[in-house]
Amino acid sequence: MSHNHYHSLQSISIILLVHHHIAIIVIVINIVVIVVINIINIIIIIIIIIIIIIIIIIIIIIIIIIIIIIIIIIIITIIIIIIIIIITTTTTTTIIIITIIIIIIIIIIIIIIMSSLL
Repeated sequence: MSHNHYHSLQSISIILLVHHHIAIIVIVINIVVIVVINIINIIIIIIIIIIIIIIIIIIIIIIIIIIIIIIIIIIITIIIIIIIIIITTTTTTTIIIITIIIIIIIIIIIIIIMSSLL
């Protein structure tokens, strides 16, 4: 009888030990999960910030490129107009040619702006 009683006590102590270990394991897993979730959140925030910075840089670069293209187009048109004025002698033909060139330039600028927006 005493041996049986001792055996039951031993099994109870083993169950308690196992339960204690399981509790510790569960706590550790919970802590690990919380830490991992926090790390993932921080990484996501950092990635979002980096993406926003990249988008801002790209927008600035596009704006600079558009400004440069517009300046180049204006310079080219001025040069072309000067050349045409020098080449042509009659005023009516120069006016017609200049208006055609201005229309072409406006179309080019519109195409550039539309393509940059898309």
